[in-house]
Amino acid sequence: MTDKAKLEEIKKLANAMYYAAMYLTTDASQLHKAMDEYHKFIIHECKEEPVSDDLGEYINELSKQFPEVSFAKLSRIAVRVVKWQKEQFEKNRLKHCNSITNEQAELESDFIDQHLDKYQRMPTFLDAIEYGMRLQKEQMMKDVMPCVLEWYDGFVLNFTEEQLNDVVTKNNINIGDKVKLIVIKED
Repeated sequence: MTDKAKLEEIKKLANAMYYAAMYLTTDASQLHKAMDEYHKFIIHECKEEPVSDDLGEYINELSKQFPEVSFAKLSRIAVRVVKWQKEQFEKNRLKHCNSITNEQAELESDFIDQHLDKYQRMPTFLDAIEYGMRLQKEQMMKDVMPCVLEWYDGFVLNFTEEQLNDVVTKNNINIGDKVKLIVIKED
């Protein structure tokens, strides 16, 4: 399967999860099914990196400390522990996915779709953080009041009465309310 085909399949599976979450009622089975299909595709088609050599070295050390337990048995135990840990992470992830709102699910789906389209790779935590920072800035900027900083006998913010009334109305500000002014220089 080509990388492009894999990317298309990932998008299709992510959309299936999104729509299952959007129409979620008390029965989460469709969402679980969509997420399971996505997980299986990622595991089988996108080949995860093998367990690090550090684990093998650690098993070697354990077999020296416990000579009565064979290396093979310790390896099987380690594999079971790793599998159990992945299952717990997945269980907790699914539990969290079942608890998010429709708006949160849409936000997450939009983020993944935009990222896959732009970079052709799954997003990292840093990508998600930067996306959130961009969204927050856009939220802050949507209701800004444009003004000009001028110098008379000191700095003065220059804006029209209409602009000021608009901001006061949008933000439900009353005389005597404490407010904070955020200054962001336009690019």
